[in-house]
Amino acid sequence: MSAEFTSFDLSTMTPGSVYKLLASLVVPRPIAWVVSRSTAGHLNAAPFSFFNMLASDPPVVGLGFGMHSTGADKDTYTNIIETEEFTVHIVTEETAEAMNITAVEAPHHVNEIELAGLTLAGGVAVKTPRILESPAALECRLLQTIQPGRTSKIILGEVVYAHVLTSAFSDLEKLNMDVHAIHQIGRMQGGLGGGYTRTRDTFDIPRPVWKERS
Repeated sequence: MSAEFTSFDLSTMTPGSVYKLLASLVVPRPIAWVVSRSTAGHLNAAPFSFFNMLASDPPVVGLGFGMHSTGADKDTYTNIIETEEFTVHIVTEETAEAMNITAVEAPHHVNEIELAGLTLAGGVAVKTPRILESPAALECRLLQTIQPGRTSKIILGEVVYAHVLTSAFSDLEKLNMDVHAIHQIGRMQGGLGGGYTRTRDTFDIPRPVWKERS
C-alpha cells in the first residue's frame, strides 16, 4: 500500500500559509544573530533563521527578511542598506535566552543589545561591533540585495573577518573544530511554535567512492 501525500499549489496560498508550510519543512535552520548599526550609530541586534552559508570562494552568507508588522522594513535590513556591513553571530544553548530577548519587535530607538545585557567588542574589518557572549562572529560586508517579492528581501554578505572561540578547535593549526563544543542550536518551524533544536545528537555515514567497472 502506497503512502498518501497532500499536494499544494503555493501560487494559490497566502504568504502566511506558505511560510507556515515551508518553515516546518526546511528544518533545522541555522540562526544568524545579527548586529547592525545605522549611519547615526544606533545599534540593533536580532535573530534570523532564514539564513545560511552559500559559498566559500568568496565566502558568502545569505539572510532572508520579511517585513515589520507595521509594513516597514526591518531595522536590521535598513541598517545594512545604509552602512553596507553587519556582523553575524552563532547562537548557542547558553545564549538562547539573550537571543530571544533581542527578537522583540521594539521601537526603533530601543537598543536590544543593552536590553539583553550583552557585552560588545569592536569590529576589525567593519565598524559594527560583535557580541562577546557568542563563541563565533562573522564580520560581513554587503555584497548584493535581491527582492523576489513585495514583502520578501534577501541580502548576500561577504564574510571578511571571523572571530572564533579558541577552545572550540580540536586542532587549531588544521582548523579542525569540535562542533559539539559550542552547543549551537537551530530553529524548528517558525512563528510562535516549533521551538529550537540542539545540535549535539549527530551521526556519520561514510561517503561512497565511485569505482569504475572493469
